[in-house]
Amino acid sequence: MTAVVAMAAVASGVVSCGRSDGERIATPRPRAYPRIEVAESDYRRGDSLPSGFAVSSRAEAVLGGSGDNRWLTIVYPDYGGARLHLTFTVSDDPDAVSANRIERIALNAGQASLSASDTTVGGGMASITFFRCDEPSVTPLQMIARCGTLTVSGALTGLDSEASPDSLGPLLDAIERDFAAGMDSTATHSSGLWRGR
Repeated sequence: MTAVVAMAAVASGVVSCGRSDGERIATPRPRAYPRIEVAESDYRRGDSLPSGFAVSSRAEAVLGGSGDNRWLTIVYPDYGGARLHLTFTVSDDPDAVSANRIERIALNAGQASLSASDTTVGGGMASITFFRCDEPSVTPLQMIARCGTLTVSGALTGLDSEASPDSLGPLLDAIERDFAAGMDSTATHSSGLWRGR
């Protein structure tokens, strides 16, 4: 009997916590992720960038590697220092390079499921596949692109690994746009270098 009275008191207290006019009051969540302002689309190309790749004018480019294997890290100060790590590989067997890179993408994702989307740029000369993690991840966005014998693969790091993919959506859209612009520049300005399959 005492338990029934206690439960009735708790239930009446819960019901009375609302407003008398029935309107619901929003309750803030204990943790939220602010939306990041997305930078404008403005690109620069330089002789020092691999394969004529264009980079956002609001990002910093850090180069590495040599010959047929080059690395480019694009740092986005406007996005909290997020980093897009890209590898440029020229090979007579781009299918083998792509298979290796896709295996790497799966390993980076761990147990997380991925959603893939495909596009082409450079008048159809370059194909790109973007992979987004469907749950919070250290690498929420990865990609692979082919332009003849050139394969470009990459992963985005440096964001809050607990942020939901939904809250990162606008930022990931902007990074995809930047990568597609870079590959478009590569396909358009360097097409003679990557002819092949």
